[in-house]
This record gives sequence, C-alpha cells and structure tokens, in this order.
Amino acid sequence: MAVTAAKDTFVEWEGILTESLGTLEYSENFVNATIQAGQEVVQQAIDFSRNANEVLNGIMSSWKARDTSVDIQSQKQSDATLGYERVYDTETGDIYRAENGWSDSYSGERYQPVTEDEMYVQPISGYIE
Repeated sequence: MAVTAAKDTFVEWEGILTESLGTLEYSENFVNATIQAGQEVVQQAIDFSRNANEVLNGIMSSWKARDTSVDIQSQKQSDATLGYERVYDTETGDIYRAENGWSDSYSGERYQPVTEDEMYVQPISGYIE
C-alpha cells in the first residue's frame, strides 16, 4: 500500500492522509501472515549464515591441512632468491634472516644456521646484518 499526492501538494494533504492511515485495521490473518513471512525470512538468513560458515570452515580446514613441505620449500626458495639464509638464536629460539654467507663469517655460538625444516614455518623475528 502507498499513499501519494501530486508533486508539491503532499503538504496540503498530509493531515488527511495521516489521519486516514490511522483508521486502518489489519485482520488477524494479515498480521499472522506478516509475522510468518518475517519468520521465514529470518530462518532463510540463519540457513544462509550456517551454510556460509560451513563453507568457510571447509576452506580454513583445507588451508590448515595444506602440505607444510610445500611451505618449507617455498620459504627456502624465497630465501635463496632474495639472498638470505636463516639463523636462530640458541638462547631465545628466535629465527632471523641474515645475508647469504653471514654464518660463514660469524665466529660466535649464539646464532646458528637453521638446520631443521620445521624451523622454516616459524615466523621470523627480524634481520641480522
């Protein structure tokens, strides 16, 4: 239902139209049908949300289950391409990137070259120069 008036005349008719709208009475059948329609829309939204969450959970599960060996190889390749090697701090366990060959000239014991593949999937704490 809509209430309209000719252009620029709505102000003249507003009182009468508003009063007319106030006299409308809706049957119980109409009210119940409107409530039912609203509940169906809400249920559809809930169903859509549940389905979307199931899809997203599947995507996240696939992401978490990805092949870590591919991640490790990608990290190694990236380091080689960018001219880095990875070293770890034997005191803290933190992993750092250093310029390729850095560990060859380092004579201390604290920083050691990364030797375990699993260390390539850990975050880097910074860079050593």
